[in-house]
Amino acid sequence: MPDFENRMAVIAKEANYGPLHPVLDVVVDYWGLKDLRPIAPLAEKARIEIMEYHTRLKKIRERFGRFQGKTDLC
Repeated sequence: MPDFENRMAVIAKEANYGPLHPVLDVVVDYWGLKDLRPIAPLAEKARIEIMEYHTRLKKIRERFGRFQGKTDLC
């Protein structure tokens, strides 16, 4: 997606949610991205990138949760 980082920053600022909110969890589950296997190489590359980003966000939430002494931030 063109300008992905900038778009994410705008969404986080304007939508009042960011990496500590499990918004991407809902999308990944709804679309079934874990089990989806697109035929087009570009689509598979995008799926992998989303899943990697999702994993990074989960790690941020877990670290922040430990820092705050909480495991459930929402």
